[in-house]
Amino acid sequence: MKKEKNSLDVDPNEMKAWTEEALNLIDSRVFRITDEGPLHAPVSHFTIRRNEDLALILETEAPGDAKSRAQERPSGAVWMSTDEVKLTSLAGPSATLTGVERRDTRRVTDQTGKSTIHEIYSCHTLQVDLGEASTGVYTVEWLKNLPSYPFLWPDSISTVVETSVKRIIANEEDGITIPHSDSREGFSRSAARLTVDGRVLYVVGTDRNARHGEPDLGYVIYRGTPDDELRQKIRVALSFALGTYLVDLGCTTYTQDWQIVRARARTGYSLGGMAFKLGSLPLAPLSTAPYQFHIERAPLNRAVSALVAVYDSFDLGNLSWAYWHACAATVHTAPAQFGAAIEALGRAYLRQHQTIAQSILNAEEWKELQGTFAELLDQSGLGETQKEGLMKNFGRLNQVPQRDVLKAILNEIGIELGPEEAAAWGRRNKSAHGMPIPEGHELSAIRDMTLLKTLFHRMLLRMTNATSHYIDYASLGIPHRRLEAPAA
Repeated sequence: MKKEKNSLDVDPNEMKAWTEEALNLIDSRVFRITDEGPLHAPVSHFTIRRNEDLALILETEAPGDAKSRAQERPSGAVWMSTDEVKLTSLAGPSATLTGVERRDTRRVTDQTGKSTIHEIYSCHTLQVDLGEASTGVYTVEWLKNLPSYPFLWPDSISTVVETSVKRIIANEEDGITIPHSDSREGFSRSAARLTVDGRVLYVVGTDRNARHGEPDLGYVIYRGTPDDELRQKIRVALSFALGTYLVDLGCTTYTQDWQIVRARARTGYSLGGMAFKLGSLPLAPLSTAPYQFHIERAPLNRAVSALVAVYDSFDLGNLSWAYWHACAATVHTAPAQFGAAIEALGRAYLRQHQTIAQSILNAEEWKELQGTFAELLDQSGLGETQKEGLMKNFGRLNQVPQRDVLKAILNEIGIELGPEEAAAWGRRNKSAHGMPIPEGHELSAIRDMTLLKTLFHRMLLRMTNATSHYIDYASLGIPHRRLEAPAA
C-alpha cells in the first residue's frame, strides 16, 4: 500500500494485519532475553502469541538445570503480578513483557536422558520500542468489537492499493526481470472524525463479513501521542455512546511517514467472551434520523466529550465496569447488578450535589435517639448477644430508603420515574437476595432487567448532559424519547 504523507486514508484490511505489530516485530527480528525475570534461565527458545481468549502467552524452553528467581508463593495466595521480562534485538530495538505470571511448568526428558523445562506464562502487556517517543505523530489504538455494521457512519474511507510484482526468470543465468503493477480502489463509509478534549481522532469500524464471523476489529487514530489515561477515558466514553464494549488490544505510535516508534500489545478483557455476544445498543440517538444505528458527527462528539469531561468526578471507570458486567449477567442476577450500577451513579451525583438528605435525623438527633434505645435495651433483660444484634439493626434505621433517595435524585434532575420502572426498582432486591424467578414469570424478569438498564441510561445521559433523548429499549418499536419521559 502506498501511504501519502499526512494521509489518514488507511486500508482497513491492511490495518487489521497491523493490529499485532508488537508480536509481529518480535517474530520478524532476532530478539534475545536479557533479563529473565521470573523465567527459568538461561532460556534456549521462546515464542510470544495471543490465544483465543485474547491473552498474551509466553512459552519458553530451558535446559533441565536452569534456575528461576521467581518468588515461590503458597497455593491460594493472591497478589498483583509485577514481574517483567526484558528483551533486546541485535538490531537495537528493545522490548518488555510486564505482568508475567507462570501458568504451567513441565520437565521433558528425551531418550538420551537430556531434560528440558517447558513453561507457559501469561503476560499483561508487551511493549516494543524502536525509536524516540518524541518522534511520534500518530497513535493507533486497536479495539476488538468496534463494528462498521450495523452502524451508518458519517465519514468515509478511501482506499488505494497498488501492488508491484517482479518476475525474475533464469536469475542464476543473468536472466530478465519482468515488472508488473496492479491498482485497485475502494470506498467505504465506516468512520467518524471527532474532537475530544482538544484531540482530533478518527474512529474506524471494519466489516464483520470480511472476517467470517470473527469479532469486529476497529481502531482509533489519534493525531499526536495521548497518554494511556486519556485514551482509556475516550474508550470508555465511546463504549457507552455506541453501546458496545470495546476491548483494548494495545496501540502503536508512528512517525510522520508511518514508521513505527513504539508498539504495544495488551491482554484483552472481553467480559469472559460475552462482549462479543451483547450486540450494539447505543444509549442515545446519535443522529436526527429515526434509525437507531445512524451516526452523525455532532451527536457522537457531544456524547463522548460529555462523558470524558465527567470521567473523574463520576468515577466513570468503575461505573463502566459495573454497567458492562450487569449487561453480561444472567437474567437471575442482572436486575441486582443494574440496581447496584444505578445506586453507584446516584452516589456519584450526590457527592457533587449535596442537596438531598440521606439521613432521616441529623447527627445530634440521631445520637440522642441511639442513647434512648440503648437504655431501653439495658432495661429489657435480654441477653448480650440479642442486644448487640438489635443495636446493629437499629443503626440502619436512620438511612433514607434507597427508593426515596432515587426518587429525590430523579426529581432534582428532571426525570419522571414511570410505574413500571418503579416496580422493577422495587423488585431488584429479590435478585440480590437470591430469590428464584417464579415459574411463568421469566419474561417479567427480563423486562425488569431492560427497564433498569434503560433507567441507568436516562440518568447517566441527563447527569452528564450528553444528549436530550434516549432510546427506549423497553418499549415496542424501540422509540426515541426525551430523557424526562419514562420508558414503556
